[in-house]
Amino acid sequence: MKIELKPITAHNELILIKEIYEKSFPSDERRHFENLTHQLKNKLFYPNFILSDGNISGLFFYWDFKEFRYLEHFAVDEKLRGNGIGRKVMIDFIDKSGITYKLTPMGTILEGSWEEVMNVISSCFKILEPQANRIYSTIKIDYRKGDESRMTSKINKIEKLLEKPVNK
Repeated sequence: MKIELKPITAHNELILIKEIYEKSFPSDERRHFENLTHQLKNKLFYPNFILSDGNISGLFFYWDFKEFRYLEHFAVDEKLRGNGIGRKVMIDFIDKSGITYKLTPMGTILEGSWEEVMNVISSCFKILEPQANRIYSTIKIDYRKGDESRMTSKINKIEKLLEKPVNK
């Protein structure tokens, strides 16, 4: 299944996701639809269709303020939930944040400044929150001053001690 984001650039395109938008968010958690149309002119606002094999399967609206991205609304059509669409969009969003990360079988490791890491964590929570009755998250923080990548330096140190490469 090919998942991609496609920018929404006009009111007639926005209408195509109106039902998903209104079903996914209570009225007090969404903009009036006319306001969304107005925001299409704002260069900081990025409204997107989520396409699954070329078909509209959801929406993904965020703001890019250069210092951070703010995810405003994210929803997958209720008939398509549970198929990994949201997970793929989330990983792409993290990838495009520019932060160093590594996906592992037991979680995702993020590496960056406090603000960068917390912004990504906050954005991911905001992606999941409207669609989940419960979100369980375990966050471990290993802070050390300096610019050296701990993700690579720790592995390099172990390889040096073992005098052989480790399975990465």
